Amino acid sequence: MIRLHGPRLLALFAVVFASLPAFAHPGHGKDGGSNELVHYATEPVHVAPFAFAALAGVAAAALVAWFRRKA
Repeated sequence: MIRLHGPRLLALFAVVFASLPAFAHPGHGKDGGSNELVHYATEPVHVAPFAFAALAGVAAAALVAWFRRKA
């Protein structure tokens, strides 16, 4: 098993965060229209994280309710 702590964990975060600009897509930057709400509401790259977070929240609430019923 690989243990990530100290310098290894820091190196992992550095590599991940350094590569984030590569995930940019058209519509960003100067005159790209990224300041418009429509861009954030219609681009899957922006909608997916919020949808995943909402789904995770619903799943967590369902798990809590299930555990409370069993107790």
